[in-house]
Amino acid sequence: MNTTSDIMDSSRLCYEGDFNTQVKNVLSHVRMTATEVRNLRNLFVDLELALQDLAPGLQVHPFGSIVTGLGIRTSDVDCFIELPHGMKPNDRHVMRARNILRRHYLKFGNPFAIINATVPIVKFLHVPTNCFCDINFTSPAGVYNSELISYLLQMDTSDRSLQLAVLVKYWSKVNKFTGTNLLASYALTLMVIFYLQLMNMLPSIYDLQKVVPPGSCMVNNWNTGFDRSVSYNRINDSLYDLLGGFFKCYASMNFDETIISPYMGRLLSRKTFKNFNEIPPEFALYKYNISHNLCKKPLNVDGPLCVQDPFEHARNCAGAVHPRLGEKIKSHFRFAAMKFDELPPQRFLQAIFTEDQTQIVPRLKKRSKHVFVNKVTKHKNNAPQKTAPQKNALRRIVSQKNHGVTNNLNLIGCYEMIRNSKK
Repeated sequence: MNTTSDIMDSSRLCYEGDFNTQVKNVLSHVRMTATEVRNLRNLFVDLELALQDLAPGLQVHPFGSIVTGLGIRTSDVDCFIELPHGMKPNDRHVMRARNILRRHYLKFGNPFAIINATVPIVKFLHVPTNCFCDINFTSPAGVYNSELISYLLQMDTSDRSLQLAVLVKYWSKVNKFTGTNLLASYALTLMVIFYLQLMNMLPSIYDLQKVVPPGSCMVNNWNTGFDRSVSYNRINDSLYDLLGGFFKCYASMNFDETIISPYMGRLLSRKTFKNFNEIPPEFALYKYNISHNLCKKPLNVDGPLCVQDPFEHARNCAGAVHPRLGEKIKSHFRFAAMKFDELPPQRFLQAIFTEDQTQIVPRLKKRSKHVFVNKVTKHKNNAPQKTAPQKNALRRIVSQKNHGVTNNLNLIGCYEMIRNSKK
């Protein structure tokens, strides 16, 4: 969605006041207003009415950031077009939709079709709202993914989870590593959700699906159903601590050897998915779909980042990330984590949104568990060293090993360091 001011110019933000005041300023600057959200209903109504000429009775289902609450003023709109029962979508529907929208040129600007993509789409500008929109006829998965993300981020009634996800999304946009042919915003949102799972603030998708009858909500041979009645742990950590913890979590992660799996709510070993017989039993549906050729390819675990889709387990949502981009993303995580350690809260947001992050941030070296425990006991604020029981607890975390799962000390232990040293 276009706007008269360039919200990606982070120098326009007001960085006065404390951290929470600055967060309010950032969110009011980048998020869509209530009026803008209401106006999008006009887009959906106009689109559904126009496409009745294609198939009377079809329905428009929006998905993506507009639905999840993560929409910012530059967000495009995505819609799945559900044809009436009995009609099978094909490329002809895409071309006919483009032609119909061209006839309604006062409302739909410059419609064009992309039919050679994995999911054929029609792109256009909705003139009354000045919003760009993509529509497809073949992939309803985005609708169900959006419902899941919306449910998870709103599970925290204090709104911290949603605010955290918006701040991280904006941080990625101003640093230009999410978008087309980059890291998908959807993948980054899954990384936020995964971090909150590690913090025991959100349940795993596996737990949400335990009580759902098998086959009750299958889409393209994947289970997209989940229990919407679950309440979960409330943790009183501040948004500031959660944001800093998010950066430190991924700054210290060994991306090369692990899979970020919101489905399990914990890290998985890439080696496990390279050997079909070692795949954990919780992935019975994945193994069935692979062995019966019901999905095109197994999960790609060879890229710089591997973020597994919570429903479609054979999909790496970070599959578009190439090695050079992967290093850039990791560097940004290290930079933000470094600034969180170095700066007071009132200077943190301005640093991660405006400072030159192209400076070389040293990679975190692989540490033995003993070295890391020693590192935890030291902090720039000279926080009290951890007691012997606390050290032993950290060592126990390192030694824990589940079937096909990597328990990462950096991810769990570092948050304890934050919690004890940044207050």
